[in-house]
Amino acid sequence: MTTAPGWLTRSDLQEHVSRLFTPRFSGKDDPGCIGLEIELIGLLKAYPPRPVPASSLAEMLSADKDLVSDACLSFEPGSQVEQAPPARATAPCCPRNCPATHRRLRRCVAPHGVSMLSTGTNPWHTCDALGLHTDRPRYRAMQDHFDGIGIAGRR
Repeated sequence: MTTAPGWLTRSDLQEHVSRLFTPRFSGKDDPGCIGLEIELIGLLKAYPPRPVPASSLAEMLSADKDLVSDACLSFEPGSQVEQAPPARATAPCCPRNCPATHRRLRRCVAPHGVSMLSTGTNPWHTCDALGLHTDRPRYRAMQDHFDGIGIAGRR
């Protein structure tokens, strides 16, 4: 695969992650498994894309009655869908079932004109525009803390 100078191919990235997270311990000092969290942002297909409330996403995902439990899905404060697949022995094994899960998720939201963007932050909307979709004491405390850091804190 040819890439722009300085860009990593998928196999380069897998090799790099594998090297970084290969257990170097043995016996009782073994750190155990490696976990992964993937965030997906639901957006209405429009220009510019519009955010989808967590409550609406939850209703859409209920079309696949076992998806939320099978995929260990939850919602983050900005309405992101978070997937936390089972921990694995090595980093390259972590996302093993993610493509199938993401296809199921996308099948649930597509009929509603929603696409899922796999990224950590929403590139089109500010935190203030998104609001706090998962309004729990933990997330309010985190928001207050991050707001104290400065403009990039909450983002």
